[in-house]
Formats: sequence, C-alpha cells, structure tokens
Amino acid sequence: MVRIRPPKLDSLLKALSESEPNDLRVGRAPAQRILGACVLESHLLAAMLRHRKIPVRVRAGYFRGIMTDRPFILKPWEGALAARGMREDLRKDDPARWKAELDEFTSRQIAVDHRFEHWVCEYWDATGGEWRLLDSNTDFLKPHSHLEVPFHLPRA
Repeated sequence: MVRIRPPKLDSLLKALSESEPNDLRVGRAPAQRILGACVLESHLLAAMLRHRKIPVRVRAGYFRGIMTDRPFILKPWEGALAARGMREDLRKDDPARWKAELDEFTSRQIAVDHRFEHWVCEYWDATGGEWRLLDSNTDFLKPHSHLEVPFHLPRA
C-alpha cells in the first residue's frame, strides 16, 4: 500500500503509474491501492477537471452531528488504522487490547467533536452560471451515519 502525503498530484500520478494494473478503470487489490482519504481524492478530481479546462477549487467542510452510531464509526477506523500499521505489534500480540485501545481513542474523539471533516471539489457550472459542489467519494458517510451522498452535493 502506498501513502501520498501531502496530496501532490505528481506524487499521486507517479504512484499510480508504478502500481499494477496501471489503469484507473480496473479495480485494485488492497495491497495495490494508494492509501488516502477524501483530501487526496478531491485533489485528483480537481486535477482531472482542470485538465478538461473546467474551473475548480478544492474545499473542506464539516458535517455536523453525524457521528452517532458507535459501531459504524469504530469499524471503518479499525480497518483504516490496521491498514496504516498503527500499533502493529500490539495488534498481532493482543488483538483484543488493540481493539479496546482503538475504541477508547475513537470514543474520546467522538466526545470532543461530533463533526466530520470532508474535502470536496467545487467547480464552475457554466451552463447554470454557478459554483457546484462535487464529491469524489459518495460512500464515505455510509459507515458513519447510513447517509448516502449524491455526486453533486446540495449547498446545505
């Protein structure tokens, strides 16, 4: 798994070109994927839109009050942190303790802030004469709140 930080397009394209199957239209096994999040996805989408000469900007915002279903919040974090190798030694030696520590950490985060940061693109829709929000990852809220997000986001 490759990590790209910060989200620089040249680094992302280089990693994609060096990783099999060398084609964005073909699914990749987890070991062949680039580890990232909405910030990386939104920068890639912005680059593709700019390549098409569409004015675009990357935006960050917060969804409020969606972190209410603990099991659905903890499961994705568990997978993401395992993929990143967080406390790998503890995870292998004592999986139950690793999970308990992860749950405790995530619970503290939830208690502090019920907001969820998310990065999207905003592009100029010349036909409508307005800026429109565009989400490159419409599945991200499902594990947290069972919400399905459309590709074009409403302003609210």
